[in-house]
Amino acid sequence: LRGWSFGFVSEKDSWEEGEAGVQKRSIEELELLEVSILDMTPAYVATSIETRGENTAMIEMRSEETAVQTVVDDEREERNHLIQQIKTVLEGI
Repeated sequence: LRGWSFGFVSEKDSWEEGEAGVQKRSIEELELLEVSILDMTPAYVATSIETRGENTAMIEMRSEETAVQTVVDDEREERNHLIQQIKTVLEGI
């Protein structure tokens, strides 16, 4: 296992100009939709996961940085519609 990933919808966030012109996003409120333990490179490479057992050593693994796909505001409405569809299906289970 290499890390963990999470799916969320930002309820409240802010953007500011960071170093070297890189935008910095601060998420102040969110709706957490899912959390997954991964055996591949996670979207947020700073995540780590640890495992322990009665007779095992503790091991921590961090992933290498990779490009992250971002969602633009145009896609927000479509994404919210898909999330609502998923919630409707899950409520019927």
